[in-house]
Amino acid sequence: MNANSSPEQLTVKQTQLITLLLSGVNIAGAARQCRIAETTAHRWLKDELFQEEYKRAKNELFENALDELKMSVGEAIQTLRRHANASDIEPTAQTQIAAAKELLAQAVELGKVQELEARIVELEAYIQEKGHLR
Repeated sequence: MNANSSPEQLTVKQTQLITLLLSGVNIAGAARQCRIAETTAHRWLKDELFQEEYKRAKNELFENALDELKMSVGEAIQTLRRHANASDIEPTAQTQIAAAKELLAQAVELGKVQELEARIVELEAYIQEKGHLR
C-alpha cells in the first residue's frame, strides 16, 4: 500500500484498476488507463487486501450475471416447451427433439447440483461438529 491508503481501504486508482480488469482490459492496458506503471499493477495484484477486494468484486460480478440469467430462465423454459409441444407453430422434428434433449439435460444438471448442495451442507455440518469451521 502507499501513503494514500489505509490498511483497510484501497486507493481510487486501485479500485479503478480492479474495475478495468473486470471489464476485460488486460493488465498493461488497465495500468496505462490508471496512469500507473505496469509493475505497480503487478505489485498490487500480489497485495493481500487488493486480492481480497478483486476476488470480492469478481464474485459480485458473477452473482449479478447469475441473477440476470435466473431472470430469463422462465422465458427460456417456455420457449423450449413451446417447441417441444408445439401445436400453434410448425416445428420440425429436429427442433422438438433438440428442445426435449435440452430440457432433459437441464433436469439432470439440476439434480446433480442439488445433490452436490446437499453433500456440501452435510460436510459443513460435519466440520462444524468437529470444531474446524469458523
